[in-house]
Amino acid sequence: MLHHRKSPSSGTWAHAAGRRVDVSAVSSACVRAAALGAASALLLAAGCDSVPAGATADTVGASSRRAGGATPCPRVEFTCLDNVDEVVFPEEDQAKVDTLYAELLLYLRAYHDVLSRQVDGCSTSIATVATASVEDGQISGKQERCLDQYSDVVEMLRHIELVLDNEQAAKKCFDPTMSTVPEAFRGFTPSEGLRDGSDVARWLDRPLFTDRSALQDFGAGFATALRNTSGSGPWSHDPTIAALPNLWASAGWVPLYLDREDAGSQAFRGGYAYAEFMGPLGMLKIDAIDGERFQGEIGVTNQRTGTFYPAHYHHAQELYITLSESACEDHYASMLIDAGISEIAQATDWSDYFIPTDSGDQWPLYIDRNKVHSFEVGDCNGSAAEKGMVTAWARTVVRDGEDQGTNICAWPDGAGPDDLAPSSQFSCDSP
Repeated sequence: MLHHRKSPSSGTWAHAAGRRVDVSAVSSACVRAAALGAASALLLAAGCDSVPAGATADTVGASSRRAGGATPCPRVEFTCLDNVDEVVFPEEDQAKVDTLYAELLLYLRAYHDVLSRQVDGCSTSIATVATASVEDGQISGKQERCLDQYSDVVEMLRHIELVLDNEQAAKKCFDPTMSTVPEAFRGFTPSEGLRDGSDVARWLDRPLFTDRSALQDFGAGFATALRNTSGSGPWSHDPTIAALPNLWASAGWVPLYLDREDAGSQAFRGGYAYAEFMGPLGMLKIDAIDGERFQGEIGVTNQRTGTFYPAHYHHAQELYITLSESACEDHYASMLIDAGISEIAQATDWSDYFIPTDSGDQWPLYIDRNKVHSFEVGDCNGSAAEKGMVTAWARTVVRDGEDQGTNICAWPDGAGPDDLAPSSQFSCDSP
């Protein structure tokens, strides 16, 4: 058995076979040794702590023979998107890069762990997969299923674990300036107050929401919304701004719908933003891990108080975990219809199928491919101030060659942008 401890100098070390091995460079690409029999035994005897997926005693033995009898420990190879590994930071800025990367890793650890909890016969977390499911023309209540039945989630979790176990190797794909991301997706810092509270955010010096008239009100209350969050409940580590202030303040927040007139009211369009921490439009831009394409986007969202996110759908599967603490009953509500367009048309009023959500929820919301969903953030009769709905968010497969855009369902006949509400009967051309 390996016993891990921190070295007095640096690195993560394992003691095995009477010698000390630096396991920070050892592949964690890998499934743990106990599951792999003879291949595991060979690598454990050599002082390695893990084994690549698919390894056998024959392949390990062949590798050993090529190495003159020694058994080389497998290592994970990361390739980066858009040559981001060629971005070089001046020595005086490296401490800020290190601080932000360390907080990103803590977020990924918390996110991995909350989805990997083994409960009620599942090898991963349970997920709410439908708050409304149409069956035989009738709409039933919410359903819960094991996340491990979704291969996209399992693969994303495995890739996150590889990053966490090989953090130095993955770091070459980290660029907090997002210099290789298209300018429209580099995002903003929402407010001067958020920026001034973080040395890293001041260094990055992203433009401010408050510099744009349509985003000024959202930006002014943004920090309040981020701080009205809780990392307790199902979380083993706090993923919120309270624990990770530089990450939340330094991320590039994108007002996704600001210029989309079909997305409803101006209050919503100027009151919704997301930040991608890891993914093709994020700060950690990994192309592949040991030749396997990293498909996901991992980040956070914020939807302002008193706004309605119209019914919509998209090709990518999606996960949400609400971090905000509700100020009243039904402050935050989500709706997911697990059905296709022909069945959706039978639902004349969807308002009954929105269910409340807040940071006390035990399970994430999983939205399968092209399933219609919507979110409402109430104002609690004016008492909620700027306590918007903040979520931990991810899309699991965004690099499969398909259109990754979000499709807003058609509004009811005669409705204007300010008329849209949970009771609206949208028309959705979902596949």
